[in-house]
Amino acid sequence: MSKMSRRQFVSLVSAAAAGTALSPLGLLHSRRALAAPGCSPASFLVPGFGALVEKIPVNSLELGDLINMPLLRLPQGFSYSAISIKGSQMNDGTLVPEKHDGMGCFQGRAGSYVLVRNHECSIGSSLKCVAPNGQNYDDFGGLGGGGTSTLIVDRQGRVVQDYVSLGGTIRNCAGGETPWGSWISCEENMTTPDTDGRATRKHGYNFEVPSMLGEAVEPVPLVAMGRMNHEAIAVDPQTGFVYETEDRGDSAFYRFVPHKRPNGFGDLQQGGDLYAMVIEPDQASDCNGDLLPLNNLSNGSQVDTRGYGGGAAGSMLPFLGQELKVRWVRLDDVDPAGDTLRHEAQFKGAALFYRGEGAWTHQNSIYFVASNAGDEGEGRSGATTRATRRSGWWSSPPTKTCSTAPTTLPSRATAPSICARTAAAVSRARHATASISSASMPAAACSSSPTTTWIPASSAAPASRPTASSCSSTARARASPMPSGATTAARSICEW
Repeated sequence: MSKMSRRQFVSLVSAAAAGTALSPLGLLHSRRALAAPGCSPASFLVPGFGALVEKIPVNSLELGDLINMPLLRLPQGFSYSAISIKGSQMNDGTLVPEKHDGMGCFQGRAGSYVLVRNHECSIGSSLKCVAPNGQNYDDFGGLGGGGTSTLIVDRQGRVVQDYVSLGGTIRNCAGGETPWGSWISCEENMTTPDTDGRATRKHGYNFEVPSMLGEAVEPVPLVAMGRMNHEAIAVDPQTGFVYETEDRGDSAFYRFVPHKRPNGFGDLQQGGDLYAMVIEPDQASDCNGDLLPLNNLSNGSQVDTRGYGGGAAGSMLPFLGQELKVRWVRLDDVDPAGDTLRHEAQFKGAALFYRGEGAWTHQNSIYFVASNAGDEGEGRSGATTRATRRSGWWSSPPTKTCSTAPTTLPSRATAPSICARTAAAVSRARHATASISSASMPAAACSSSPTTTWIPASSAAPASRPTASSCSSTARARASPMPSGATTAARSICEW
């Protein structure tokens, strides 16, 4: 395969953002079409953005003790400003909490942007999320814990207001945006008063945070969405279904079907039904005829997608790019006393994933990451495409694109200069929120859309992984009559 220059990469990203070309990331993961004859699942190499170097923030002189201190490592041509530092005072009188994690970006008023940011704090963290209005889910005997903070940022990237928007939770890792302008913050924790006497309530839930409330929300656990070691969610805007990942070594992939089609804050509190995804066994690889690898956990039989690196009996690489038939099984005990939700799912045949993490919506698919899956144990991205019996149509999935950073990823980048993150930022930006920009790389906005399918991936790592997580428009899905008995399809896009 011919090499692609950085200029070509930038040009294609720009064109893809305008819907006129397939982005290089799309090409990277359309490996099936580019594989050598014989259906080789091998990856190919891309030049990436170049070596990472330590960089000082553009606004370094404003940062007090952090003057002239590099906070991020970025490729040449990229710059950033640090806009929110742990320990700084916020407008509500509290201090910026530590352990910054998943974050959503929303359009605000008068050209501003609203960032709702998770804090993966445990009980008693030194800089925790404590709601000054008293709206804490659990006060932990005054010790405080995790939650979210909200920042309103003007067009120049300056914070004009910030405050605690969710308090009293534990280890809010990732989450996801909703089409109606709220953030779902996910607890990656299963603490109960029985397991930790500092807690007064059960944990392991999702919480909804409005983007424009102006103060801490009354915290209502979305119990019907399941009690588990949550990671992220992604909402299908056409159906209102919410897809959920779970950060365990033997996790399941979930779909929440609300009783009321959600259209605003609070609708998810009215409950719904929770399902787990089953990949139908006995499907053979189009590449070499291999059958899907199976496991027998929780007295059930299930497809094991974790790869050799995750202890599976077989590899998913022969299934790269191949649609796999799936179905969904309803779960009964969605609020178990212990960490057993996935065990019920596995007993009913739900597929195994190795540490489900970031999830996001793009065109006709829900994408998610399994951070330690794959034959090398370095992570895999997957996607699900929607099939609905009500409409009588089946939407074929568009060309898949995925970020090459196996970390928590944003579901949309509506304000790239403010919201874009890089894989390099993860290690040192846990306590600072930065805006990242590049004079040479136009911002590609992510468009979010519907979906429901799953995907595995390829193994060889790129020579230089792109560091900016980006998404862009690719091919439009074609609609065709839905096949008789069709449910949902799944396929694998990339494996590191």
